[in-house]
Amino acid sequence: MRFIGKFSDLHKAENFSKYLATQGIENRLEKNINKDWGSDDYGTVTASIWIVDEDQLDESKEAMARYHLDPEDISFKVEGPEPSPQQTHKATPIPPKSARKTLDAMGPITLYLLILCSLLFLFNQSNSPQLTKITEGLPYTPVLSSPLRKQMLFDYPKAYSYIDKLVALYGADRFETVQKLPPDGQALFQQYLDTPIWQGIYVYALEKFNPPKKPAAIGNFMEKIRSGEVWRTITPTLMHADIFHLIFNMLWLIILGRQMENRLTKTRYLLLMLIVGVVSNFAQYLVSGSNFIGYSGILCGMLAFIWVRQKEAPWEGYQMQQGTFSFMLFFVLAIVAIQSLSFILDAAGVAKFSVPIANTAHVVGGITGALLGKLSYFEMKSKVK
Repeated sequence: MRFIGKFSDLHKAENFSKYLATQGIENRLEKNINKDWGSDDYGTVTASIWIVDEDQLDESKEAMARYHLDPEDISFKVEGPEPSPQQTHKATPIPPKSARKTLDAMGPITLYLLILCSLLFLFNQSNSPQLTKITEGLPYTPVLSSPLRKQMLFDYPKAYSYIDKLVALYGADRFETVQKLPPDGQALFQQYLDTPIWQGIYVYALEKFNPPKKPAAIGNFMEKIRSGEVWRTITPTLMHADIFHLIFNMLWLIILGRQMENRLTKTRYLLLMLIVGVVSNFAQYLVSGSNFIGYSGILCGMLAFIWVRQKEAPWEGYQMQQGTFSFMLFFVLAIVAIQSLSFILDAAGVAKFSVPIANTAHVVGGITGALLGKLSYFEMKSKVK
């Protein structure tokens, strides 16, 4: 596909598109409305012409140059019935609004994901320990996680099994501090301390600049996944921390998924989300360890995919305003800036704070989605008539 020109007069664009069709040049007519409220051209309708066969680029540009010089030239008049598909290629405009309503209806995959994430959230919340306090010194992840969450995290290190045994024996809130646990409890806690946990490149890099009294040992990498629990590569995306986290992500899933599912086959739609999810989860684990959940890494990939498809193939009809992309990009980059500042201040020993957002998954998910958007495999496979 190659872009050959833009028209401010929609009628002229339609005439030229039909003329190209009579010359055997298959083309796409894209109609655009400026929706930028801050623009002086708000509401202006323009039309772009794209040709399918790049070998016809020079011929098409030469024809457009002649058309702009004299649009009333009789040679550009298309009279009589439309040429049949057997004789020439017919111009195919982007789907009209009525067709886009069908394309943008929520598909079953998006609906099932919405229901699944919601049910998992409710089940997880109802089975999580309801504690107002825990013994000082105990790690939060194994103590406050439900059995379901423990099975769906990217990894659940062996060290946490000692905390599980300790909590089962003595409870998580019966003692003020770990120092007041019985001797057997303190022995279990010491086993936890002696068993290294993969904490992520961020922690290990930070220690290079600001060495602690006792450096963190580098733990076993992807313990559970390497033992065969491969579902953990994707399941963290299905879990959410609180109701606001769930609602925000599910709203974006509806907005993005209803556009993508009906333009891709269901297999390609699922495959795209699976690839983005696995890659972004692995990157987040590599940087920060296993304590992360949420669908937002995949959502960033979906958003970047749509942005690329709008650039590469606008006739596919994906609808997303530039302001939306700009806002999400600003949000992700702002978190990157804050986390970078946190690293610098912590490395210098000035201050220590962290942002509880899995932003590596956002960045890597977005990059992965953009790269997938470049592949012909993920082009829109069906045409709406």
